[in-house]
Amino acid sequence: MTNQEFKDTLWEAANALRGSVSAAEYKYPVLGLIFLKYVSDLFEAQADVIRQRLANPKSNLYIEDEEIREKNEDSFINDKIFYEADNIFWVPEDVR
Repeated sequence: MTNQEFKDTLWEAANALRGSVSAAEYKYPVLGLIFLKYVSDLFEAQADVIRQRLANPKSNLYIEDEEIREKNEDSFINDKIFYEADNIFWVPEDVR
């Protein structure tokens, strides 16, 4: 499948999903979905940043003992404070 064929297929699928909704009104759910994807991607990227900070000796979150770091990593990644500190939207666990 070529790149253009792929784009055409996506366009046809979007039109089929749109149904009878006018193009002017279709933008609202689509923009909402784009925003949710953006927030989700930022949230996942922040989890990686937290992991890096835990392993970086120059970070104030650094945990020297690797076993302790790995054991506690989930509690840091699931703590709202570490997302809000960097102005990242918090995504509750039940909606991820």
